[in-house]
Order: sequence, then structure tokens, then C-alpha cells
Amino acid sequence: MTKDTVQRLPTPRRLPWRPALPTLLLLTLPLLPLGGCGEDPMGPDNRLALMALTKCRHDQALQLADNAIARGNAQNVHRAWALKAAILRDRGDTGAAEKLYPEIAAAWEAAKGRTLTDARRERDIGLFLEVARAERLAQGLSEDCSDLPSPATPALNTEQAQGLRGD
Repeated sequence: MTKDTVQRLPTPRRLPWRPALPTLLLLTLPLLPLGGCGEDPMGPDNRLALMALTKCRHDQALQLADNAIARGNAQNVHRAWALKAAILRDRGDTGAAEKLYPEIAAAWEAAKGRTLTDARRERDIGLFLEVARAERLAQGLSEDCSDLPSPATPALNTEQAQGLRGD
């Protein structure tokens, strides 16, 4: 083919009202901080309680769940009661977890305006347990906290240790 026989395609034209993508990005980038993030659906105390549960810090997790119950909105209070039951189950105290079922149901009704089914209650509690166990595995820990050292006991000073030995 010769230079004369090559057919040239027309070059695409930009419409005057349509800015180029880079220009659009540059204009919207400064506006991103103004949008911010939405509200945390769990609430900060519940999120911290779940994080403590994943690290097998059951007492700390229970305290944070109690904080969420004391100062959260209706949605966060329901989640806090379910999370508290999950913490107790994970610790092995199923009886104490079952005693919370009426509180979980009352908080659900306050938040949702309808009756809580047993299946939904178990689903909510189970989700917290699944998240905690999966996070433990991801961190290289055992699912049931069996590989963590037991809570530290206070160190004995020399006099107390001698008293125990009968010296």
C-alpha cells in the first residue's frame, strides 16, 4: 500500500461538556474527606469487645460489652447483649450465656419492633463466635484459646516464697 491509498480514520473529538477523566479525578479528590465514613454499625465499644474476644481477653471483652449496653443506641445494645452471650460461651460458661437470652430478646424487640426467634438469636451469637475464631486462626492462635498462657499470677516476694516453703 502506498501512502496515498491508506485511509485515515477520523480522530475522536471530546465533547465540550465532558471533561477528561484526569481532570475529573483532580476535581473530586479534595472532596473525599468531606464525605467521611458512615457510622459504625456495631458501635465502638462492641467493636473493641469483639477485638478483645479474638485475643481471648474475655474479662476485658465483657467490660466493653457492658459499656456498650450502658451507653449505646438500641441497635448497639442488642448487639452488645448477643456479643456478651458469645463471650460467655467462648469462655465455657454456657449457663450464664443462656441467662442472657431474655435480655437479648428485649433488646431485639426494642431495636426491631418484632419478636426475636431462637434461630435468629443463635445466628447472631454464632456470628460473633465465628468471627473471633477465624481471626484467631488468622493470627496463628488456636480457636479455643488453649495455646495462650493462663492469666498471670502475682509474683511472690522472697519473704512470701519462704513462708510457703516453711523456712
